[in-house]
Amino acid sequence: MDKDLDNKRFVFATIFQIANSLQVFLDKHLKEDNITGKQFMLMIIIGSFGNDGGLLTQVSERAGTSHQNAKQIANKLEKNGYIEMTKDEKDLRALRLKLTDKAKEYWNNRTPEDIDMLNMLFQDTTSENLGIVSKELINMLGRLKEMETNSEN
Repeated sequence: MDKDLDNKRFVFATIFQIANSLQVFLDKHLKEDNITGKQFMLMIIIGSFGNDGGLLTQVSERAGTSHQNAKQIANKLEKNGYIEMTKDEKDLRALRLKLTDKAKEYWNNRTPEDIDMLNMLFQDTTSENLGIVSKELINMLGRLKEMETNSEN
């Protein structure tokens, strides 16, 4: 019998609880900005590709969501002036998502508040434990991708 089964179940359930709680927290705190937690996270992901932005397929993959879901969120961000969606110059079938100047200004104004929130969230976590959690989450994401690929075959 798996001696760690109870801990595995606890971690599995807690990841869902954290994800849901984080989304509720972000939705509440971003309401005055007229964006949702999912839109907030998608902007972070788009920004992580640099000034040229990323292709919709890349953004959706990094977000861990479907192409259609990412596009739906991106459409709302574009409507509010936070991103531009253009056809990619190299592949006209692909959409490139890029932060606008409005989004960059938004992020510049948010940075101190976001740093405070992250520091508060992890205030009791040592650097060593943060490194361990980071490594384990990366391992889990890799394993999930592998499981997804195997289930498609």
